[in-house]
Amino acid sequence: AKPLDVHYVRLPKGFPDRPYNGALARLMQNLYGLNTAPYAWFTLFTNYMISIGFKQNAIDPCLYQRQEADGTVTYVLNYVDDAIIFNKRLAHVEKFKNELSVRFKITTDKSLSRYLGIEITRTKHGFLLTQQRLVDSIYEKAKAYIEKYKIASMDVPIKFNRLKKATSQPTPEEHLELKQLPFRSLLGAVGYLMTSTMPSISYAYKEISRFAADYRMEHFNALLELITYIKKHPTPLFIGVDGGDELTAYSDAD
Repeated sequence: AKPLDVHYVRLPKGFPDRPYNGALARLMQNLYGLNTAPYAWFTLFTNYMISIGFKQNAIDPCLYQRQEADGTVTYVLNYVDDAIIFNKRLAHVEKFKNELSVRFKITTDKSLSRYLGIEITRTKHGFLLTQQRLVDSIYEKAKAYIEKYKIASMDVPIKFNRLKKATSQPTPEEHLELKQLPFRSLLGAVGYLMTSTMPSISYAYKEISRFAADYRMEHFNALLELITYIKKHPTPLFIGVDGGDELTAYSDAD
């Protein structure tokens, strides 16, 4: 994509000094790291999708859809430069790939097995979504702390109904120890896991994340306990093919 603004860069090392000594080069294409590059790419991709008949979803602007002549709908879910293409008829999927290759250089896979760190297994009844690599990665990062603080393996996501805020300020020694704990980085990784494939831990995650700005050892230990639960019970998320368009939700709220 072309830059949205005018940018100049210094000439790269190895470029002949003469006759360009002290000269600058105008940037004609966006580079990774340029603050306007993501928006420029998103605008370029969206404009092209609209030009070939797609519409943006009103809720998720990264989801595009197009009604085909035979009544089926082609869906394209795009994240930066990774896209998933759906249609009941393979011919429409191939048609869209050809349209996309006219404007962009693309590489494709015949089947969907992994997307944004989510492992996808197709069955005759639907799809199983897991993030085992992420689960293993989170556990490895937390393993030393789990062993250090003797955290027991959990069979429930959280053993307390509600965590409480600390009523006193930590001592300087406690504050230094807390600053060195990877609380927020582990919490963020667990959050991605929760929103993607493990909604069953949403309550536990909600309780722990309340203390992201002011946590104590009991909150960090609760996070470690949640991680041991995830490691022991990496329940896959199942999306069935016969679910229809009706959404069923359950709540224990009063």
